[in-house]
Amino acid sequence: MALKINPKREEELSKGGFENLPPGEYPFTVMESGIAQSKSQKNLGREMCAVKIVVHGKDFDKHIYDYFADWFSEWKLKHFCEVVGLAKDYANGIVEPDDDGWRDRQGFVKIKVTPASGNYEAKNEVVDYLPDEGQKVEALGTAPKPVAERPVQAVVNQEPNNDDVPF
Repeated sequence: MALKINPKREEELSKGGFENLPPGEYPFTVMESGIAQSKSQKNLGREMCAVKIVVHGKDFDKHIYDYFADWFSEWKLKHFCEVVGLAKDYANGIVEPDDDGWRDRQGFVKIKVTPASGNYEAKNEVVDYLPDEGQKVEALGTAPKPVAERPVQAVVNQEPNNDDVPF
């Protein structure tokens, strides 16, 4: 089947996909969410949340990828959950971003422009997600439990740690 298109002259083409929004606060919608594995040497293989959001600017929208976990950009994880209505899940210690579980959730985000560096062009990045006071975990009366009160989960098939064996 053929695809019908509208041909354009060069000067009519939009290059908005690569244009950055100015730093500021904007509404956003989650397009995709999932669980990703860290590729850094320090945390190789550790799981983290991965989201692709569309930030709604005045003149155009911008797609931004963001990553966070309880060990990496932990404030983003908490604030994201609060702003999209998942504060209770966060307080219970279980979040489910996999299989686009957060798709179409909305909120407000603060973005910045990271300057170009080396082979990479300047790009928009998430500074933080912006819950209002009523959305915060503490405001909902569901403050996270101290670590000592959380249930201990068994670790299965873990290699023994022989780091402190003197030889």
